[in-house]
Amino acid sequence: MAATVATPAEVQAVQEFNSELRLVGRKGMAAAKIQWARSHYPEVLPDTDSQLQAVPYPHPNSVRYFALALRAQGGRTPEGSTFLPHADLVRIAAEATAQIQELCTGSRWYVNPAETLHVSLFHTGRPDEPRVLSKAAIQEEIDTCRLLFGLLPCVELTVDGFALADSGVLLLLYTPVSDKACLDRGHCGSVDHVRSRCREAFPHAPRRQTTTIIHTSLARLIAPENLPEEQLNAVEEACHRAAERVRGKRVRFDTVWFVEEAISLACMG
Repeated sequence: MAATVATPAEVQAVQEFNSELRLVGRKGMAAAKIQWARSHYPEVLPDTDSQLQAVPYPHPNSVRYFALALRAQGGRTPEGSTFLPHADLVRIAAEATAQIQELCTGSRWYVNPAETLHVSLFHTGRPDEPRVLSKAAIQEEIDTCRLLFGLLPCVELTVDGFALADSGVLLLLYTPVSDKACLDRGHCGSVDHVRSRCREAFPHAPRRQTTTIIHTSLARLIAPENLPEEQLNAVEEACHRAAERVRGKRVRFDTVWFVEEAISLACMG
């Protein structure tokens, strides 16, 4: 998979998507989406501080995807590099997540463990379209994944900021990279390009895929089904403050995970 950069149209599409996502989330949560998420977490007890536990999928190997690893312990950043180290980005994201939880008194959240944070690229099985395969068939997917990503140069993205979507998911957002410097470094700045190559390699994968958005899911609101206006405003301000620390920074991804997700809505398996 050759080094390539995003087109101006791709960059604009992602920027507009991120802006619209923030605008919609600012207006409040979508109750149906919160209810759907809560169905994956039995015994949600608002008056307890215990860690929520998501339910396992009926078939542990039915949800699979490729993802860029955002590694809490670093990610190799060359000495003297201008790239934001993964550990710094994960720390800032964790601080923002904790602050937002504190602002939303009376709410319950599922926070994704730092070691599972990632950027989703492509699904070969989805929660809403599970694909149960034999061990041999899964091994074929892994082998194809290795061939596909084995020659993939580092993926370079720009941090855009944070947002609470109307689904209740707290997101770290990125935009693709289109400048010549990325190409000169031999990096890939176009996630669209990577996803298109995945579709070519896996033509029978679910039709519905993650498109346009480039994100890391940090936490998920489980209860209540909406937040009062003052909390929504406070969350927006917290996202803005956290974004000021990272917006415009470049992040370099050099690891792709093949994930067999065994636990609902969690990068665990």
